[in-house]
Amino acid sequence: MTYSPLYMDGLVGPTHHFGGLSFGNRASMSSRRVESSPKKAALQGLAKMKLVMDMGVKQAFVIPHARPDLKFLHDCGFKGDKKTVLGDAYKASPSLLASAFSSSFMWAANMGVISSSAVTGDGKVHITPANLAATVHRHIEPEFSSTLLNMMFPDSKYFTHHKPVYKCFSDEGAANMITLLSDDKSVAMTVFVYGRSESSPLIEYPKFYPARQTKEAIDVIIRNHQLDSQNVMIIQQSPQAIDAGVFHNDVISFGANNILICHDNAFVNQEALLPELLDRYYKATHEELCIIQLSDDCLSLDDVVESYLFNSQLVEKPDGSLWLLLPQKCKEFEEAAAFCEHLVNDSKVISGFDYVALDQSMKNGGGPACLRQQLYLNEKEHAAFDQRFILTPKKYALLTDWVNTTYRDEVSAEDFQDDAFVNDAFKSLDELTQLLDLGSVYFFQK
Repeated sequence: MTYSPLYMDGLVGPTHHFGGLSFGNRASMSSRRVESSPKKAALQGLAKMKLVMDMGVKQAFVIPHARPDLKFLHDCGFKGDKKTVLGDAYKASPSLLASAFSSSFMWAANMGVISSSAVTGDGKVHITPANLAATVHRHIEPEFSSTLLNMMFPDSKYFTHHKPVYKCFSDEGAANMITLLSDDKSVAMTVFVYGRSESSPLIEYPKFYPARQTKEAIDVIIRNHQLDSQNVMIIQQSPQAIDAGVFHNDVISFGANNILICHDNAFVNQEALLPELLDRYYKATHEELCIIQLSDDCLSLDDVVESYLFNSQLVEKPDGSLWLLLPQKCKEFEEAAAFCEHLVNDSKVISGFDYVALDQSMKNGGGPACLRQQLYLNEKEHAAFDQRFILTPKKYALLTDWVNTTYRDEVSAEDFQDDAFVNDAFKSLDELTQLLDLGSVYFFQK
């Protein structure tokens, strides 16, 4: 059976802003209260999707969540009509109000974990939305993410949906997972990365920033997705990397097919674990895994976080070659650019690369890999996926026009108390559902 990739990117919402809501995410923290541009952010994300679509690869989009989340504000004790709730929240708790307006759902890598039917016990695609319990502004996402995933993957003949893992076990989704595939995509070695354990003592812990992903959440997903334990590795993230601002594993390592690229301070006990991964990949696939490490001497942890080199996205083209999408920020780091040239010309593990402009997302700590969810489907599963969410040239034109017409050029925290801004955001999303013929999916439409 033939498997081919589907890339799903989150559409940036009309309330995109820089609230500094993510402690441990250096970009988010340093951008706090800076004026944002939802229009620019959404157009940059769409341009990235178009780049992948134009390569001949299937590209899907995930529609925005409705923001602000008024129910969240009501549950936090702000009562009354919309204008009163916004005004009271603005005065009493600006951070809660900023959380209610967050557009962090745009980072589809955190939406959940999706396992290919080629590697699950029952031969179906298994889907678990992330609970995102580690941060307030993301804690409110799983319910609507579950709704969207059920819409996008509707056929129970091919797709099995699970509830998010209990929130006592924090789960950040595919941002802490790397899927390494055999040439024919029929076998996968899944690498899960965790930062902390609720039940097992760790030798090392971060000293400054929180470790978000728990080992227990990974264990639950492995069991529910019926993954073969022989083809799974669970690795602890380096606490030193977390303290440097590596809040998810996809900020310090990435991989696809038979390639893993990582910094030499990505994992705990890395010198012993990588040879084990090589051996286990070979036993599973009877093929060689290529591991490329970038040393701290070449690119320090600080520069890893500043450049976002490891948050680049590998795209598999129809001919099987890999293309790398790099954050434009990498241009500022000579070592990062030289490393990518090495991947093309010396190692020959990728066929080429493009720099993508994502400064609006990057200011909140989200590069090319954060914006996307990658999965492999067979022909019948591709057909069963809801085609309303597949990007086409016509939809790209519709979506860019929709953004240009309904999104604001600039947004600041002061706009959060303006009910006219909220009305505009809801009107924009209402128009989106009409453009895509989705029906009433948002709470304000019901």
